[in-house]
Amino acid sequence: MLNGRFWSYLNTAKLLIENYEGDIPFHHYIKQYFRENSKYGSRDRKQISALCYSYYRAGRALAALPMDERIRISWFLCSDQPGDMLAFFNEDWNMAAGSGPREKINIINASSIDSPIRIDEIFPFPDRLSKPITEDKEEFMLSHLQQPHLFLRMRPGRESTILYKLKKAGIIFEVSGSAIILQNNTDISSILDTDREAVVQDLSSQQTGDFIREAGAAITGRMKGPLVWDCCAASGGKSLLAFDIIGNMELTVSDVRKSILENLQERFNKAGVKTYQSMMADLSKPLKGVKPLYDMIIADVPCSGSGTWGRTPEEMHFFSAEKLAEYAALQKQIIANTVPALLPGGQFLYLTCSVYEEENEAAIDFMVRQLGYRLNRMGNIKGYYHRADTMFAAWLTSPA
Repeated sequence: MLNGRFWSYLNTAKLLIENYEGDIPFHHYIKQYFRENSKYGSRDRKQISALCYSYYRAGRALAALPMDERIRISWFLCSDQPGDMLAFFNEDWNMAAGSGPREKINIINASSIDSPIRIDEIFPFPDRLSKPITEDKEEFMLSHLQQPHLFLRMRPGRESTILYKLKKAGIIFEVSGSAIILQNNTDISSILDTDREAVVQDLSSQQTGDFIREAGAAITGRMKGPLVWDCCAASGGKSLLAFDIIGNMELTVSDVRKSILENLQERFNKAGVKTYQSMMADLSKPLKGVKPLYDMIIADVPCSGSGTWGRTPEEMHFFSAEKLAEYAALQKQIIANTVPALLPGGQFLYLTCSVYEEENEAAIDFMVRQLGYRLNRMGNIKGYYHRADTMFAAWLTSPA
Protein backbone atom coordinates (compact mmCIF):
# COMPACT_ATOMS: atom_id res chain seq x y z
CA MET A 1 0.00 0.00 0.00
CA LEU A 2 2.77 2.43 0.96
CA ASN A 3 4.76 1.52 -2.14
CA GLY A 4 1.83 2.31 -4.40
CA ARG A 5 1.23 5.65 -2.68
CA PHE A 6 4.87 6.69 -2.96
CA TRP A 7 4.97 5.75 -6.65
CA SER A 8 1.85 7.86 -7.10
CA TYR A 9 3.49 10.81 -5.34
CA LEU A 10 6.59 10.49 -7.50
CA ASN A 11 4.62 10.24 -10.74
CA THR A 12 2.41 13.20 -9.84
CA ALA A 13 5.43 15.32 -8.95
CA LYS A 14 7.03 14.36 -12.25
CA LEU A 15 3.85 15.34 -14.12
CA LEU A 16 3.66 18.72 -12.36
CA ILE A 17 7.31 19.55 -12.99
CA GLU A 18 7.22 18.53 -16.64
CA ASN A 19 4.16 20.70 -17.33
CA TYR A 20 5.23 23.75 -15.33
CA GLU A 21 6.58 26.52 -17.56
CA GLY A 22 7.57 29.09 -14.94
CA ASP A 23 5.08 31.71 -16.08
CA ILE A 24 3.44 31.97 -12.64
CA PRO A 25 4.84 31.25 -9.15
CA PHE A 26 4.95 27.52 -8.56
CA HIS A 27 2.84 27.70 -5.40
CA HIS A 28 -0.01 29.21 -7.46
CA TYR A 29 0.45 26.59 -10.15
CA ILE A 30 0.35 23.63 -7.76
CA LYS A 31 -2.62 25.02 -5.81
CA GLN A 32 -4.53 25.34 -9.05
CA TYR A 33 -3.68 21.74 -9.94
CA PHE A 34 -4.94 20.45 -6.60
CA ARG A 35 -8.16 22.48 -6.91
CA GLU A 36 -8.80 20.83 -10.26
CA ASN A 37 -7.89 17.38 -8.89
CA SER A 38 -9.75 17.08 -5.61
CA LYS A 39 -8.86 13.41 -5.09
CA TYR A 40 -5.71 14.40 -3.20
CA GLY A 41 -5.98 14.65 0.58
CA SER A 42 -4.00 17.11 2.69
CA ARG A 43 -1.19 14.60 3.36
CA ASP A 44 -0.96 13.78 -0.33
CA ARG A 45 -0.75 17.45 -1.29
CA LYS A 46 1.95 18.07 1.30
CA GLN A 47 4.13 15.18 0.15
CA ILE A 48 3.77 15.94 -3.55
CA SER A 49 4.53 19.61 -3.00
CA ALA A 50 7.60 18.72 -0.94
CA LEU A 51 8.89 16.44 -3.70
CA CYS A 52 8.49 19.20 -6.27
CA TYR A 53 10.20 21.82 -4.14
CA SER A 54 13.07 19.46 -3.35
CA TYR A 55 13.58 18.98 -7.08
CA TYR A 56 13.75 22.75 -7.62
CA ARG A 57 16.05 23.24 -4.64
CA ALA A 58 18.74 21.12 -6.26
CA GLY A 59 18.81 23.68 -9.04
CA ARG A 60 20.70 22.66 -12.14
CA ALA A 61 23.09 20.25 -10.43
CA LEU A 62 21.23 17.13 -11.62
CA ALA A 63 20.25 18.33 -15.08
CA ALA A 64 21.89 15.40 -16.91
CA LEU A 65 19.87 12.73 -15.07
CA PRO A 66 16.40 11.30 -15.86
CA MET A 67 13.53 13.10 -14.14
CA ASP A 68 12.63 10.26 -11.75
CA GLU A 69 16.21 10.01 -10.54
CA ARG A 70 16.50 13.78 -10.14
CA ILE A 71 13.41 13.88 -7.94
CA ARG A 72 14.53 10.99 -5.75
CA ILE A 73 18.06 12.33 -5.25
CA SER A 74 16.76 15.82 -4.56
CA TRP A 75 14.44 14.42 -1.88
CA PHE A 76 17.46 12.83 -0.18
CA LEU A 77 19.53 16.03 -0.41
CA CYS A 78 16.75 18.15 1.10
CA SER A 79 15.54 15.71 3.80
CA ASP A 80 16.80 16.39 7.31
CA GLN A 81 15.35 13.30 8.99
CA PRO A 82 14.48 9.70 8.09
CA GLY A 83 11.06 8.86 6.70
CA ASP A 84 9.05 6.15 5.00
CA MET A 85 9.26 7.70 1.55
CA LEU A 86 13.02 8.20 1.71
CA ALA A 87 13.41 4.60 2.92
CA PHE A 88 11.28 3.50 -0.03
CA PHE A 89 13.58 5.34 -2.41
CA ASN A 90 16.80 4.06 -0.80
CA GLU A 91 17.31 2.61 2.68
CA ASP A 92 20.96 3.74 2.81
CA TRP A 93 19.86 7.28 2.06
CA ASN A 94 17.29 7.06 4.83
CA MET A 95 19.97 6.08 7.33
CA ALA A 96 22.06 9.11 6.22
CA ALA A 97 19.18 11.59 6.29
CA GLY A 98 20.70 13.56 9.15
CA SER A 99 24.04 14.05 7.39
CA GLY A 100 25.22 17.42 6.12
CA PRO A 101 24.68 18.41 2.48
CA ARG A 102 28.32 17.87 1.45
CA GLU A 103 28.32 14.38 2.93
CA LYS A 104 25.08 13.56 1.13
CA ILE A 105 26.53 14.74 -2.17
CA ASN A 106 29.59 12.58 -1.54
CA ILE A 107 27.30 9.59 -0.90
CA ILE A 108 25.49 10.17 -4.19
CA ASN A 109 28.68 10.74 -6.15
CA ALA A 110 30.22 7.56 -4.74
CA SER A 111 27.27 5.52 -6.02
CA SER A 112 26.62 4.43 -9.57
CA ILE A 113 25.18 7.79 -10.61
CA ASP A 114 25.80 8.52 -14.31
CA SER A 115 26.56 12.22 -13.83
CA PRO A 116 28.13 13.39 -10.53
CA ILE A 117 26.66 16.33 -8.63
CA ARG A 118 28.62 19.59 -8.86
CA ILE A 119 27.82 22.05 -6.09
CA ASP A 120 28.58 25.08 -8.27
CA GLU A 121 25.82 24.00 -10.68
CA ILE A 122 23.02 24.38 -8.15
CA PHE A 123 22.67 28.12 -8.70
CA PRO A 124 22.54 29.78 -12.15
CA PHE A 125 25.33 32.06 -13.42
CA PRO A 126 27.75 31.54 -10.51
CA ASP A 127 30.43 33.54 -12.33
CA ARG A 128 28.25 36.66 -12.04
CA LEU A 129 27.78 36.65 -8.26
CA SER A 130 28.89 39.61 -6.17
CA LYS A 131 32.53 39.04 -5.25
CA PRO A 132 32.04 38.73 -1.46
CA ILE A 133 29.60 35.87 -2.11
CA THR A 134 32.09 34.05 -4.34
CA GLU A 135 34.42 33.88 -1.34
CA ASP A 136 32.09 31.33 0.28
CA LYS A 137 30.20 30.27 -2.82
CA GLU A 138 29.68 26.67 -1.74
CA GLU A 139 27.95 27.72 1.47
CA PHE A 140 25.67 29.96 -0.57
CA MET A 141 24.90 27.22 -3.09
CA LEU A 142 24.22 24.54 -0.47
CA SER A 143 21.92 26.83 1.51
CA HIS A 144 19.29 26.41 -1.21
CA LEU A 145 18.79 22.79 -0.17
CA GLN A 146 17.01 24.05 2.97
CA GLN A 147 13.89 26.16 3.25
CA PRO A 148 14.58 29.52 4.94
CA HIS A 149 13.09 30.33 8.33
CA LEU A 150 10.19 32.66 9.02
CA PHE A 151 11.28 35.90 10.71
CA LEU A 152 9.38 38.57 12.60
CA ARG A 153 10.61 42.00 13.61
CA MET A 154 9.39 43.11 17.01
CA ARG A 155 8.28 46.71 16.91
CA PRO A 156 9.69 49.08 19.54
CA GLY A 157 7.93 48.82 22.90
CA ARG A 158 6.07 45.62 21.96
CA GLU A 159 8.77 43.10 22.81
CA SER A 160 7.45 41.83 26.16
CA THR A 161 3.89 41.50 24.80
CA ILE A 162 5.07 39.50 21.79
CA LEU A 163 7.23 37.11 23.81
CA TYR A 164 4.41 36.55 26.32
CA LYS A 165 1.89 35.74 23.59
CA LEU A 166 4.22 33.34 21.77
CA LYS A 167 5.12 31.48 24.97
CA LYS A 168 1.48 31.27 26.04
CA ALA A 169 0.55 29.77 22.65
CA GLY A 170 3.34 27.18 22.95
CA ILE A 171 5.13 28.44 19.84
CA ILE A 172 8.74 27.32 19.44
CA PHE A 173 10.94 30.31 18.61
CA GLU A 174 14.32 31.93 19.04
CA VAL A 175 15.20 35.57 19.64
CA SER A 176 18.05 37.45 17.98
CA GLY A 177 18.00 41.13 18.88
CA SER A 178 14.65 42.45 17.69
CA ALA A 179 14.12 39.42 15.44
CA ILE A 180 11.97 36.38 16.17
CA ILE A 181 13.02 33.18 14.37
CA LEU A 182 10.28 30.63 13.64
CA GLN A 183 9.82 27.48 11.61
CA ASN A 184 8.61 28.46 8.16
CA ASN A 185 5.15 26.91 8.50
CA THR A 186 4.35 28.61 11.83
CA ASP A 187 0.96 30.35 11.82
CA ILE A 188 1.01 33.43 14.04
CA SER A 189 -2.06 35.12 12.51
CA SER A 190 -4.28 34.33 15.49
CA ILE A 191 -1.57 34.99 18.08
CA LEU A 192 0.03 38.32 17.21
CA ASP A 193 -1.41 41.54 15.85
CA THR A 194 0.84 41.75 12.81
CA ASP A 195 2.10 45.17 11.73
CA ARG A 196 0.89 46.70 15.00
CA GLU A 197 2.99 44.46 17.24
CA ALA A 198 5.35 42.65 14.89
CA VAL A 199 6.21 42.81 11.21
CA VAL A 200 6.80 39.72 9.09
CA GLN A 201 10.21 40.63 7.71
CA ASP A 202 13.20 38.52 6.74
CA LEU A 203 16.26 38.78 8.99
CA SER A 204 18.47 40.27 6.26
CA SER A 205 15.81 42.83 5.40
CA GLN A 206 15.76 43.79 9.08
CA GLN A 207 19.52 44.25 8.98
CA THR A 208 19.22 46.93 6.31
CA GLY A 209 18.04 49.00 9.26
CA ASP A 210 21.72 49.53 10.15
CA PHE A 211 22.11 51.45 6.88
CA ILE A 212 18.91 53.41 7.51
CA ARG A 213 20.10 54.31 11.00
CA GLU A 214 23.49 55.56 9.78
CA ALA A 215 21.99 57.53 6.90
CA GLY A 216 19.36 59.04 9.21
CA ALA A 217 22.04 60.13 11.66
CA ALA A 218 23.81 61.99 8.83
CA ILE A 219 20.76 64.22 8.20
CA THR A 220 20.91 67.46 10.13
CA GLY A 221 19.19 70.81 10.25
CA ARG A 222 15.53 69.88 9.74
CA MET A 223 13.30 70.84 12.66
CA LYS A 224 10.25 68.81 11.63
CA GLY A 225 12.19 65.68 10.83
CA PRO A 226 13.70 64.57 7.54
CA LEU A 227 11.76 64.20 4.32
CA VAL A 228 12.07 60.57 3.28
CA TRP A 229 10.92 59.06 -0.03
CA ASP A 230 10.51 55.31 -0.27
CA CYS A 231 10.40 55.32 -4.04
CA CYS A 232 9.72 51.60 -4.69
CA ALA A 233 7.54 51.00 -1.67
CA ALA A 234 5.98 47.63 -2.62
CA SER A 235 4.66 46.09 0.64
CA GLY A 236 6.07 48.96 2.72
CA GLY A 237 8.47 46.94 4.84
CA LYS A 238 11.36 49.41 4.49
CA SER A 239 9.05 52.36 5.20
CA LEU A 240 7.91 50.75 8.46
CA LEU A 241 11.51 49.95 9.34
CA ALA A 242 12.54 53.56 8.71
CA PHE A 243 9.54 54.80 10.70
CA ASP A 244 10.57 52.71 13.71
CA ILE A 245 14.23 53.76 13.46
CA ILE A 246 14.04 57.43 12.53
CA GLY A 247 10.71 58.18 14.17
CA ASN A 248 10.05 61.82 13.42
CA MET A 249 10.06 61.97 9.63
CA GLU A 250 7.84 63.13 6.80
CA LEU A 251 7.29 60.09 4.60
CA THR A 252 6.40 59.79 0.93
CA VAL A 253 5.80 56.39 -0.68
CA SER A 254 5.43 55.61 -4.36
CA ASP A 255 4.89 52.60 -6.56
CA VAL A 256 3.87 51.97 -10.14
CA ARG A 257 0.88 49.88 -9.01
CA LYS A 258 -2.27 51.50 -7.62
CA SER A 259 -3.23 48.32 -5.74
CA ILE A 260 0.05 48.44 -3.79
CA LEU A 261 -0.66 51.96 -2.58
CA GLU A 262 -4.18 50.96 -1.54
CA ASN A 263 -2.81 48.04 0.47
CA LEU A 264 -0.21 50.33 2.05
CA GLN A 265 -2.93 52.64 3.33
CA GLU A 266 -4.47 49.80 5.34
CA ARG A 267 -1.10 48.51 6.55
CA PHE A 268 0.21 51.93 7.58
CA ASN A 269 -2.99 52.72 9.46
CA LYS A 270 -2.64 49.50 11.44
CA ALA A 271 1.04 50.19 12.11
CA GLY A 272 0.38 53.70 13.38
CA VAL A 273 1.85 55.60 10.43
CA LYS A 274 -0.77 58.33 10.28
CA THR A 275 0.90 61.08 8.28
CA TYR A 276 2.41 60.30 4.91
CA GLN A 277 1.96 61.03 1.23
CA SER A 278 1.61 58.49 -1.56
CA MET A 279 1.86 58.77 -5.31
CA MET A 280 1.85 56.53 -8.35
CA ALA A 281 5.10 56.79 -10.23
CA ASP A 282 6.68 54.84 -13.07
CA LEU A 283 10.32 55.41 -12.25
CA SER A 284 11.52 53.72 -15.41
CA LYS A 285 10.64 57.06 -17.03
CA PRO A 286 11.83 60.59 -16.09
CA LEU A 287 9.56 62.41 -13.63
CA LYS A 288 8.04 65.69 -14.78
CA GLY A 289 8.76 68.85 -12.83
CA VAL A 290 10.86 67.11 -10.20
CA LYS A 291 12.85 69.36 -7.84
CA PRO A 292 15.32 68.62 -5.03
CA LEU A 293 13.12 68.01 -2.00
CA TYR A 294 14.07 64.93 -0.01
CA ASP A 295 16.72 64.44 2.64
CA MET A 296 16.71 60.67 2.05
CA ILE A 297 15.63 58.36 -0.72
CA ILE A 298 15.17 54.65 -0.04
CA ALA A 299 15.36 52.71 -3.31
CA ASP A 300 14.55 49.05 -2.71
CA VAL A 301 14.58 48.52 -6.44
CA PRO A 302 12.94 45.79 -8.54
CA CYS A 303 15.48 43.03 -9.08
CA SER A 304 15.97 39.39 -9.93
CA GLY A 305 15.09 38.42 -6.36
CA SER A 306 17.96 35.94 -6.57
CA GLY A 307 18.76 36.36 -2.89
CA THR A 308 15.29 35.00 -2.07
CA TRP A 309 15.32 31.94 -4.32
CA GLY A 310 15.59 29.72 -1.27
CA ARG A 311 11.89 30.57 -0.88
CA THR A 312 11.05 30.29 -4.59
CA PRO A 313 13.59 27.74 -5.85
CA GLU A 314 11.77 27.26 -9.17
CA GLU A 315 13.33 30.58 -10.22
CA MET A 316 16.72 28.87 -10.44
CA HIS A 317 15.40 26.79 -13.33
CA PHE A 318 13.78 29.56 -15.35
CA PHE A 319 15.85 32.70 -14.83
CA SER A 320 17.79 33.87 -17.88
CA ALA A 321 20.83 36.04 -18.59
CA GLU A 322 18.56 38.28 -20.68
CA LYS A 323 16.31 38.89 -17.67
CA LEU A 324 19.32 39.79 -15.54
CA ALA A 325 20.41 42.38 -18.12
CA GLU A 326 16.87 43.84 -18.15
CA TYR A 327 16.86 44.28 -14.39
CA ALA A 328 20.32 45.86 -14.36
CA ALA A 329 19.24 48.40 -16.99
CA LEU A 330 15.98 49.14 -15.13
CA GLN A 331 17.82 49.77 -11.87
CA LYS A 332 20.06 52.39 -13.47
CA GLN A 333 16.98 54.05 -14.98
CA ILE A 334 15.30 54.21 -11.57
CA ILE A 335 18.43 55.69 -10.00
CA ALA A 336 18.80 58.32 -12.73
CA ASN A 337 15.12 59.27 -12.50
CA THR A 338 14.98 59.57 -8.70
CA VAL A 339 18.23 61.35 -7.81
CA PRO A 340 17.00 64.76 -9.12
CA ALA A 341 14.56 64.72 -6.17
CA LEU A 342 17.34 64.43 -3.58
CA LEU A 343 18.71 67.53 -1.90
CA PRO A 344 22.42 68.34 -2.24
CA GLY A 345 24.22 66.37 0.45
CA GLY A 346 21.19 64.09 0.79
CA GLN A 347 21.32 60.40 1.64
CA PHE A 348 20.54 57.65 -0.88
CA LEU A 349 19.94 54.03 0.17
CA TYR A 350 20.17 51.46 -2.60
CA LEU A 351 18.80 48.02 -1.72
CA THR A 352 18.29 44.77 -3.60
CA CYS A 353 17.51 41.17 -2.73
CA SER A 354 19.92 40.12 -5.47
CA VAL A 355 23.23 38.28 -5.32
CA TYR A 356 24.43 39.34 -8.78
CA GLU A 357 27.17 41.93 -9.24
CA GLU A 358 25.37 43.56 -12.19
CA GLU A 359 22.48 44.49 -9.92
CA ASN A 360 24.61 45.45 -6.94
CA GLU A 361 28.15 46.78 -7.19
CA ALA A 362 27.71 47.79 -10.84
CA ALA A 363 24.80 50.07 -9.90
CA ILE A 364 26.89 51.72 -7.19
CA ASP A 365 29.77 52.17 -9.61
CA PHE A 366 27.31 53.96 -11.92
CA MET A 367 26.27 56.32 -9.12
CA VAL A 368 29.83 57.11 -8.09
CA ARG A 369 31.45 57.42 -11.52
CA GLN A 370 28.67 58.96 -13.55
CA LEU A 371 26.54 60.80 -10.98
CA GLY A 372 29.28 61.96 -8.62
CA TYR A 373 27.87 60.33 -5.48
CA ARG A 374 30.06 59.54 -2.48
CA LEU A 375 29.91 55.97 -1.28
CA ASN A 376 29.78 55.71 2.51
CA ARG A 377 29.16 52.01 2.95
CA MET A 378 28.01 48.98 0.97
CA GLY A 379 27.90 45.25 1.48
CA ASN A 380 26.17 41.93 0.96
CA ILE A 381 24.01 40.78 3.85
CA LYS A 382 24.77 37.05 3.81
CA GLY A 383 21.56 35.49 5.00
CA TYR A 384 22.62 32.00 3.92
CA TYR A 385 24.44 31.55 7.21
CA HIS A 386 21.15 32.09 9.08
CA ARG A 387 18.59 30.39 6.80
CA ALA A 388 17.53 33.85 5.66
CA ASP A 389 17.49 35.78 2.40
CA THR A 390 20.63 37.41 1.03
CA MET A 391 20.53 41.14 0.28
CA PHE A 392 22.71 44.00 -0.88
CA ALA A 393 22.70 47.45 0.68
CA ALA A 394 24.58 50.66 -0.04
CA TRP A 395 24.47 54.13 1.49
CA LEU A 396 25.62 57.07 -0.61
CA THR A 397 25.58 60.86 -0.31
CA SER A 398 24.63 63.15 -3.18
CA PRO A 399 27.02 65.87 -4.40
CA ALA A 400 26.79 69.03 -2.28
